[in-house]
Amino acid sequence: MSMKNYSAMSRTLPRGTAKVHWRFLTAVRKAARLGLVVGVEVLGCDDCDASLNHRGVVYPIDYVPKLPIAGCVRSPCCACYYTAVIETMR
Repeated sequence: MSMKNYSAMSRTLPRGTAKVHWRFLTAVRKAARLGLVVGVEVLGCDDCDASLNHRGVVYPIDYVPKLPIAGCVRSPCCACYYTAVIETMR
């Protein structure tokens, strides 16, 4: 996915945030090709039911949900972020 497409899908985020997410996911994809990363987890705050529903779920690299998650109560200042999951974390 290109940066332009990712930005268009994440218009509700504060300026510059979509670029940070896209760069992170690009780096994770490269690490996954090397066998270093097995997936991505979405971490967020305890007061948002949308982020709590995603807690503990490890997404395959190509199926990571876009932020903010649908139903986020803190949008456009969503507190969720991505973290890479490596094999030893499982």
